Amino acid sequence: MKRPQTKTGFPGVDRSIAAIVQAMDNELSRGVCLTTDLRTVSATTDAMLLKVKTPIKLESITLFADTTISIDAANYWEFKVIRYRPGVTEPVNLRPLSPFDDGTEVVSTAKVPITAHAGLEIPFDNDLQVGDSLELSIIKVSAAANLVSFMVQTDLTRAR
Repeated sequence: MKRPQTKTGFPGVDRSIAAIVQAMDNELSRGVCLTTDLRTVSATTDAMLLKVKTPIKLESITLFADTTISIDAANYWEFKVIRYRPGVTEPVNLRPLSPFDDGTEVVSTAKVPITAHAGLEIPFDNDLQVGDSLELSIIKVSAAANLVSFMVQTDLTRAR
């Protein structure tokens, strides 16, 4: 039996698909959270967080680990969020908001710990365009302890 079609204003799109698209748009207006599981990080690495398909706003990134990473001025981790934009040669390091805005784009466990299971939330306020990609650069300095069961939560809302 053929399913009946109803007009949606989009040629060839039935009401059920239009309803799914509308539901996704409604979810984005309330906020969406993407989680990237990096398992255990023991060396410097880069992790692609997302590729933008619709204009969105980056609200925050939260770093989670199964073990606490204490403040250590000699052995620490640095984190940078990098935005790549099609047609733009140079990527942009996104600057976090207060209390992490120290004039650099780097958040470091030399200054702030990551508490096990509680996470370290880093606020941002950046509009992202269609085609943008976000990457998290994770830099190990000296003999920092491994980031065990490391996960990154990216919080997004609809761009205004």
